[in-house]
Amino acid sequence: MFDYTQSLGHWINRAGFALRAHLRDRLAAQGIALTPEEWSLMMVLWRDGPRGMNELAAITLRDRTTVTRLVDRMVAKDLLRRETPEGDRRAVRIAPTEAGAALEGPVLAVVGGVLAEAAGGLDPAQLAATRDLLQRLVANLDGAA
Repeated sequence: MFDYTQSLGHWINRAGFALRAHLRDRLAAQGIALTPEEWSLMMVLWRDGPRGMNELAAITLRDRTTVTRLVDRMVAKDLLRRETPEGDRRAVRIAPTEAGAALEGPVLAVVGGVLAEAAGGLDPAQLAATRDLLQRLVANLDGAA
């Protein structure tokens, strides 16, 4: 009989849910009105700069409808803005507003705390090996498509 508690997929999924739950709670406790799903868009935009909706969907592994809904919500919260390059009104790019950019430091401090707590008791070599293993698992799955 299949024992899900011995499945790598179960623990990857559970770790992801636990990280999101802790992040949600810590952001709220700091008075930061940002969900983990919204944060996933912000981290891309903070690092990479303005991106199109299709790019954001691909990078964050979400469908475009979900990204559109998240962006709409974040525009209403004055965290993101839509930019249209001169000469091509169809090419909308998403960028942080001044308020969205100002959240980078406080949010990354919260994220760093959650990740440090999750990594408690693990040495850097274990963390590096885990990251490498997960990257290889993803590469295997990406190659199987």
